[in-house]
Amino acid sequence: VKNKAYILLVLILLVLFGMGTADMYIVVDKVMAIGGTSFHVGAKWGLQSLMEIPILLVGDKLMKKYDPANLMLGASVLFGVRFVVYSLIQNPWWMIAAAVFQMVTFPIIIISSKLMIDEIISEKLKSSGQMAAMSVYMGISLLVMPVFCSSLSEAIGCDPALLVVAAFALVAIVLILIFKKVRGPLKKGMQK
Repeated sequence: VKNKAYILLVLILLVLFGMGTADMYIVVDKVMAIGGTSFHVGAKWGLQSLMEIPILLVGDKLMKKYDPANLMLGASVLFGVRFVVYSLIQNPWWMIAAAVFQMVTFPIIIISSKLMIDEIISEKLKSSGQMAAMSVYMGISLLVMPVFCSSLSEAIGCDPALLVVAAFALVAIVLILIFKKVRGPLKKGMQK
């Protein structure tokens, strides 16, 4: 808890997982609002699941070649773009097609988060650090986002709500840039 880089990383992941949770709620509402059916929703989820496989297969090589924080930064930018695209689409088939964004967002965030937590936590606390972080960012996002998303959609409509969620990516980007500065000296210190 005293580790500033760790707390910052958990906040980043809370924001990003909040976006992922919003995908389960506002995006489904949007699909239905533009004339989609349960088939379109199922097809979107199926395609998203398939899109994760390539990155999960090459994730290790990707993380060795590039800094995980930079990969998370890029994935956050694309996560924001994804929600902007969702807000613009007015055809359920295009909502399914937009599921290809899953390839360059969620799996990269998952893999890079594990490596980044390992990097900033001492050896004896690695398992506890992973589990504590996961319980916070997953638990809070799954608890808060359904209520937030439904209230937001009802208050301003699906498309503006999707843009609000897209703005979460800006928060994550700023926090990642701060994290990289906080982590910088820490990373060098841990390698000595």
